[in-house]
Amino acid sequence: MRFFVSRIIICFLFSVAWSAMTFTVNCDDKVIKENIENSLQNYTLRFSEIDNDNATSIFNGAVRQIHAALEPFGYFNPEINKELLKGQGDLWFATFKIKLGQRAIIRNVFVSFKGEKIPHLNEELQKLKHLKSTLYDGGTIRVLQNNILKQFHKAGFITADANDSFYRINGKNIDLYFVFQSNQLFSYGPITLKNKTKLNNQLIRRYFKFKPGDPFDADEMNELQEDLMKSNYFSQVMVKQQRSTHQEQIPVEVDLEKNKSVHTTYSFGYDSHYHLGGGLGFFVNPLNAYGHSLKFISRISTNNFYNFFFLYSIPGLDPITTHYLYSLDFINLDLIDGTSKRASLSMGRRYQHQGRVIEPSINFALERSEPDNEASYTSHLFYPRLELGYQYRSKKNWISFFKTNFDSLVASEKILSDLSIARFNIHSEIMIPIAMLTLRMTNDLGQLSSSDLNDVPLSLNFYTGGPDSVRGYQFNSIGPGKYLKNITYELQFPIRPPWKFIIFQDHGVASNEWDTHMKVGTGVGLLWDLDFVGVKLTFAKAKDDPGQPLRFQLSVQSM
Repeated sequence: MRFFVSRIIICFLFSVAWSAMTFTVNCDDKVIKENIENSLQNYTLRFSEIDNDNATSIFNGAVRQIHAALEPFGYFNPEINKELLKGQGDLWFATFKIKLGQRAIIRNVFVSFKGEKIPHLNEELQKLKHLKSTLYDGGTIRVLQNNILKQFHKAGFITADANDSFYRINGKNIDLYFVFQSNQLFSYGPITLKNKTKLNNQLIRRYFKFKPGDPFDADEMNELQEDLMKSNYFSQVMVKQQRSTHQEQIPVEVDLEKNKSVHTTYSFGYDSHYHLGGGLGFFVNPLNAYGHSLKFISRISTNNFYNFFFLYSIPGLDPITTHYLYSLDFINLDLIDGTSKRASLSMGRRYQHQGRVIEPSINFALERSEPDNEASYTSHLFYPRLELGYQYRSKKNWISFFKTNFDSLVASEKILSDLSIARFNIHSEIMIPIAMLTLRMTNDLGQLSSSDLNDVPLSLNFYTGGPDSVRGYQFNSIGPGKYLKNITYELQFPIRPPWKFIIFQDHGVASNEWDTHMKVGTGVGLLWDLDFVGVKLTFAKAKDDPGQPLRFQLSVQSM
């Protein structure tokens, strides 16, 4: 009987003229049908031609391919009605009508080991045991089996396998037998360091998570190469396996090329109804053989703003995650309610791992505040500060980017300060791909409390407005206040890499009352992002200041 109703026909043509076999597959499950079609396509690529001598053999092999394609889905006893017909010349027509039948249920799970059994497998083994009484899913089983093999590989058994695993079918039930074989144990041999830089070898070896004699793990070598490159000490890093006369020991060579130690950054900003500004920075890394670094950033604008910042960094015992930071900062701010001159010293420790940042510090600040129409005053604060952060990126999940930062400081007039103050601020940003577009949202919340709000240094009050908060308004023109609220909604439209067109609406306020109406800025703009420079150009209207004209703002930042 021929089946020509509700079917998809796939034709595979071979190099010999008019030599082909056409497959017709009927199956109620679209996903399974697609998997069968792909399997048959790959199967027929093995044959250069089809003729009377091999057509039947190829047809029977196709039936076996269908069985193999169904097994990962848990269908071990399908009903397959099949037919092979010969057309003109060497044209053949194969049809398959498939009834899946009942999906297998896992009745028992057995696990055994040949050779060494490594520790710390209990969690993965429990996941295998929990398969009992569930529907058979080949994808899930393969993932769980590979996770256990990865543990063997990380323990030095890099040729471990589960090739002897098998199953037994009993009606609608299936019993799984997992057999893990460790095979030979491999370890690290001699580690050769080819250091072509001025850095101390002892510093570089602090990046190593392994030593000669440890179980060999290829992932550790990849991580070492990534960590050394992220340090920015080197222009090129090569971590390679070497040949050895001792088969069970794998020598490693680490080849390091010198990177330029002095890096320069620049920035430029322009506001059509405000001011012009720019910045220049130098970063020296490494400064010496111990991996210390020095950063200097200067920023100046025509609105009486200038800032000079020095940062000295020392790598910790684990230089991958920890640095000790010493900074000196001087800033002059012309704010909406006065002028502030502030100098501060800071000593802190920065821990960074897997997207998380923890940075506690001790700070001393001296500030001269000159409020408009009021007497000037000087304040000094000695305070601990805690900064926490988390950042996440993904190309697979519905959130492509997320980051959040929490910043807090607390000072007491009982401990080297002339007033008590507590200040908290949290900033979040999220990016969500929507078809060809990207939705970007940001949020800022802040709160300030003090024993005397009138004596709070001007720079510690909250302000908002400008190209990085509420566009359409002058920089820090909204405020001051002890509360801060900002929300941004931005749609990014790709034009042509690296250009993007944006539409945005910003809401923000800094006020002494929490429920104060948030001011709104709306506009459009262009983004231009490259690895070495970023450009942002926006046109925005201040909705709550109807007398203000359309504001053009431009910023350029080297990376």
